[in-house]
Amino acid sequence: MERIVLLTTVTIGWDVILVELLVVFGIALVLIITLGVIAFRKYKKCIEAFRSKNWNYILQQEGQLKRIVKAKSTHLYDDCMYMLAVANFELCNDKEFLTYVEALKTTRYLPFKLYLKANYLIVTSNNATSELKDLLKQLSSLDENSAKKCFAISNLLYKIKFEGHVCTQEETETIEGMISERTKKVFLKT
Repeated sequence: MERIVLLTTVTIGWDVILVELLVVFGIALVLIITLGVIAFRKYKKCIEAFRSKNWNYILQQEGQLKRIVKAKSTHLYDDCMYMLAVANFELCNDKEFLTYVEALKTTRYLPFKLYLKANYLIVTSNNATSELKDLLKQLSSLDENSAKKCFAISNLLYKIKFEGHVCTQEETETIEGMISERTKKVFLKT
């Protein structure tokens, strides 16, 4: 058998280890900042795409938007989910639309969530369901100005489709001013 001899005097170069740790920490910090800047730029481009109705770009950035949300950026969570919901609605990806619209969590987005769900049911249904009537009732009970505007539009669409309402010139202009091309196609048949 061989004998193992242990060294009793070991010198550890703490200064070298400390320098190496600082270098690794510095590289990690630079990498995190760089990735954060890239993610923020992509988020800003998604906002620009949303404003210009470039729905395909938003869906191309779906993974990036989900990473932003997973990075504990809770103040951007509903913004990202809203952009994805609207893009999917406009591109007729109804299953994904429903997933993202249901993911909206904050009370700030509640009027928009109800509005999107109600308009989806109005556009895709052939008859007024109790779910649709309930959504409109919930939307009408909210006090914010945005909720009142959302209710006015959804209620108008409901009346046109299910009650045979004939639009005035002002109501037609309201529909023409909507962001949703999918909804306009249903209600502005020319």
